[in-house]
Amino acid sequence: MEVANQLQFISSSRDVSDRVKRFISASSVAIIFFLAIAPTLTWAPFSKIVENLNIETALEIRRGGPILIPTLMSEPRVRKPPLTAWLTAAAINPLTVADMSSSDAATRESAWKNLAWQTRWPALLCAAATLGLRVPVEAWDPEGERLDADAHRERLRRLVFGGLPAGNGLCTLATDPRQLSEMIEVAGPVVAWT
Repeated sequence: MEVANQLQFISSSRDVSDRVKRFISASSVAIIFFLAIAPTLTWAPFSKIVENLNIETALEIRRGGPILIPTLMSEPRVRKPPLTAWLTAAAINPLTVADMSSSDAATRESAWKNLAWQTRWPALLCAAATLGLRVPVEAWDPEGERLDADAHRERLRRLVFGGLPAGNGLCTLATDPRQLSEMIEVAGPVVAWT
């Protein structure tokens, strides 16, 4: 029965064709964006404080420092989750780290450019991959649609896997304003309220 429902959900060839066209269009935008920005990644020196902290933490990992709990200037860097440092360290070629200590100025200069490319392209790739995506946004509103948990879960599944409604993808969900503090406690920080 479940398989039949899923097949019915994607059976329309027009829907599949539209999805393929949207995928090709979004992929083309992402590729063009990546190719347009990629050559500029080595132009700017490391100048942002957050970028510098991440690069230095990743370099300490690459130079043999602890991986599980990364360090910065030999002190545990526990204020931020380590995922960014791990990904950045994974992107750095060990030869780049070795060339940064070369006695030849040209080799060091080349190593810094390589470091800039190696540490920045993953972020550019992530940014490019998100272009063209339409993300469903759910708003809590006393006048919104009232759904039980199963219907709510099904609507979210349709939105995520079946495409978004025309427009901006904003879907309202009924709520009682008296429950706002509980919802905030469950949902965490809220970006915007209207």
